[in-house]
Amino acid sequence: MLRKIIFIFSFSLCFAEESSLFFGVDALNLRADETVYSANSSHKNRDLNGHRMGILVGYKHFFSENFALRLYGNFNYGAMSGKDSVSKNSIFVKNMNFLTHIDALYILCNCNDNNVGVYSGINFGYASYDVKNQGFVNGFDSGLNFGVRVAFSGGHSIELYRRFALAISDYTYKFQKIKMHQVDNTGIRYLLHF
Repeated sequence: MLRKIIFIFSFSLCFAEESSLFFGVDALNLRADETVYSANSSHKNRDLNGHRMGILVGYKHFFSENFALRLYGNFNYGAMSGKDSVSKNSIFVKNMNFLTHIDALYILCNCNDNNVGVYSGINFGYASYDVKNQGFVNGFDSGLNFGVRVAFSGGHSIELYRRFALAISDYTYKFQKIKMHQVDNTGIRYLLHF
C-alpha cells in the first residue's frame, strides 16, 4: 500500500502546472523622470528613485503543458525622491498605480515538483503622483513587462521582473505643466496559486 501511495505521489509531481487563480505581493525599485514646463523654460529632473510595495490578484490559463496566458490586476504604493536640476531642492513624490496586466507565460523546464518559465506582456491602468509642493499628476499608465518565474510544489512561485513604461502622465499646476514618466521598474513577486 505504501509503495502504491509513493508511486502515485511521485507520478503526480510530473504533471504540468494547471490553470488557477493566484494572489501575490510584490516589491519593486522604480525610476522616473519629471519634466517641468513654465512660461519661459523647461527642465527635466532625471532619476527620481524610490520603492513601492503592492498586491496582485489574477488568473492563469494553460493552453498546453508549457504555454499559458495570465490576466491580473495589481495595486502598488510607494515614494520616490531626487533633486531638482535647476533649484537643487529636494523632490519627494508619493506614487500609486492601479494596473491590469496580460502576460504570455512559457514554461522552459518541468523539473519534478518545480518549473522554470519566462513571461512577457503588456499592462495599462491609472497612475497618480503627489509631487510635494508642486501638486498632483494623474493619468493613464501603460508598459511592457518581462520576467523569469520559478514555481514550486504546493502552489508557490517567485518572479523577478522588469517593466518599461510607455505612457507619460501630465498635469498643469500653478502655470507650470508637469510631466511624469516611469522609466523602468525592477521587482520581485511572491505568488500563491489556488
